[in-house]
Amino acid sequence: MPYQFGKYSIPDHQVFYEGEHCYAMVNTKPIRPNHLLVCPKRQVKDFSKLRTEELQEMMRIASLISRELGGVCSLAIQDGPDAGQTVEHVHVHIIPRAADRVLQVDSDRQERSEEEMEQEALELRQRFNLVC
Repeated sequence: MPYQFGKYSIPDHQVFYEGEHCYAMVNTKPIRPNHLLVCPKRQVKDFSKLRTEELQEMMRIASLISRELGGVCSLAIQDGPDAGQTVEHVHVHIIPRAADRVLQVDSDRQERSEEEMEQEALELRQRFNLVC
C-alpha cells in the first residue's frame, strides 16, 4: 500500500514503522544518516489541524525512534512555508546528533531580563485566558 506524503506517493519499502494513525519513513534528502520522518496517514497540512490521537501517536513514534537511535536527536516540525516546510503534510524530523555536529540554537541570542519574561508570560496568559 503506497502512502501519500503531500503530493508525493511513498512506496512501502521506504516505510519502516506503521501505527494506527501514523507512519515513519526514511528521508529523501537527509541532513545526516538516519534523519527520519514521522507523519500522519491522513493528509494534514497544518500542525494545528492534527487530531489528538494523531499527535499522540506521532510523538510516541518519534520518542521510540529517538531512543532506538541513542537518544541524542533533534526533533523538528516545520509548520508552514515560512517555517521551512517544503511538503504540505505535517511531519516530525528526527535528526540524530553527534558531539562534533551540535546544533547551536542559542549561540547568538541575548539573555532577557526577568521583567521582559514576566511581561511576555502575562500577555500570553491573557491571550490564552489562563490562570497560573
